[in-house]
Amino acid sequence: MAETTRKSRIRLGLAVLLLAALTITMFLTSTPERSPARTWATWAWELRYRVFPLGDAAALTELHANAAKESREQCV
Repeated sequence: MAETTRKSRIRLGLAVLLLAALTITMFLTSTPERSPARTWATWAWELRYRVFPLGDAAALTELHANAAKESREQCV
């Protein structure tokens, strides 16, 4: 029982450290012009399209249909 409690506390501590590291990184990668959420959202979309690129021309056309409403960073 004591071993299980110890492992649980270690896991909780590691989760807290990871969350703190991500939060600090988020704010260090932001600028006054770019909010942390926008920076990370842009990164997430870039990763999504690198992992699962669009090969269908119709899907690409649909993706760009509202491009004028998005910022340049989101479009890139």
